[in-house]
This record gives sequence, structure tokens and C-alpha cells, in this order.
Amino acid sequence: MNKEQARKLAGQIVRLQPVARRSGRPVDDEWFVVAVAEESVTIQHVETKSVAVVGLDGIFSYFTDPSRTTPTQKCGFLQLLVQVDIAADDAVSVTPLPPPRATGPTVNPLDAETARLATQQYRSLWTAARAAVAYLLITGDATSPQVFQALGPAGYSDGDSNILARIASATQVIQRVEVSDTKQTLLLGYRGRYTINTRFRTALEHLVAEDEELRRLMSALR
Repeated sequence: MNKEQARKLAGQIVRLQPVARRSGRPVDDEWFVVAVAEESVTIQHVETKSVAVVGLDGIFSYFTDPSRTTPTQKCGFLQLLVQVDIAADDAVSVTPLPPPRATGPTVNPLDAETARLATQQYRSLWTAARAAVAYLLITGDATSPQVFQALGPAGYSDGDSNILARIASATQVIQRVEVSDTKQTLLLGYRGRYTINTRFRTALEHLVAEDEELRRLMSALR
């Protein structure tokens, strides 16, 4: 994990993967991120108050946990490359995990990073924007007015007839079909078709399929 990502963890409540062990037994408990330093993150076990210091190179990734997050408390998961153990006297040890053995096809790290970025950007969108992404995935290229007219009757519009431009300016999940600007585009802004960024298509298809808020829309589009 890089330093910029780590700074955002301060004050969060996280669960660990793999889970910590207490006296040798795995326990899926919560930890509070007490502090973030240049090379490490300090976490405190919520129940025992035991403290563990994990190097940034011992954190593989972070994922938000929307089901536990509240307006006043962010929650998430830390995927670790180390094992955290709490002894009977509440002392904490952190030891590196052995490297995983190759049991299947080699995972392309670029694919993993693409999926992570797609997930982060998709989940940052509001419901109407995620519905617009789903529409493009199913029906193909479209303009903002076309998406607006299609989503409005289904109850997924936020009243913005230029929603695709907003999504494209905030994320990389969709992009303009016509790349070059015309004189009209320069004067009035781009009003043409948008399409799904092919780099993110596979990840977005999975994310949309798992999006409970879009179940009714997906049934109607298919």
C-alpha cells in the first residue's frame, strides 16, 4: 500500500484478512486505525486494546465496507501479507506470511489493478450514474439525452439531462465516442455519444450484476 492510500485509513475501523488469531484461534474482530506513519499503520484491537504495528509493505490492499460504514464512522477491510497474533497476555506479534504457491493461472497484476480502480470509481457514483453505466453496458453507445429519456420512466433519473458528461468528468469508466472537438463542441460542450471504457468493461459487468439497487433496472433492460 502506498503512503497516500494509507493516510486515508486514520480513524477507520477495519477487519483483517487473514483474520487475527487469539491464543492460536482465528477471530474476526474489529481493529481501530490509531495512527498512520511514513512506513507503518498502527491498529488497536477494539476489545482487548492490544496494539499492532503493520508496515505499509505488509498491507496488500484496502476495501471499504459499506454495510458497516455510518455517517460518522468509516469501516473497511485490510488485506494483509502478515499474520497478526494476540497472545494470552494480550501481547501482539506480527509475522510475515509465506508467499502463496501457484495453484492456478498467473494473475496479471495489471488486471487486478484495473478491477480495483473500476470498483473504486463505480462505487463513488450516485445511483442514477450507476444506472447510466448499466444502460451503456446493456444497450451500447448513447448520448446523455437518450439515457435521460430511458432512465426517467424507470425511476432512475436524477433530473440531469447531461449525466454522462458528469460521469466522464468524474471517472474513467465511460468516455466520449467522438474524440476530436468540433467548433460546435468547443462552443456548447460535447453532446455526442458516450461508451464504456473497454479497459473496465469486464469489471463493470460484475459490479453492475451485484448492485442490488439496480436489480429492477437490469430486469427491464434485459
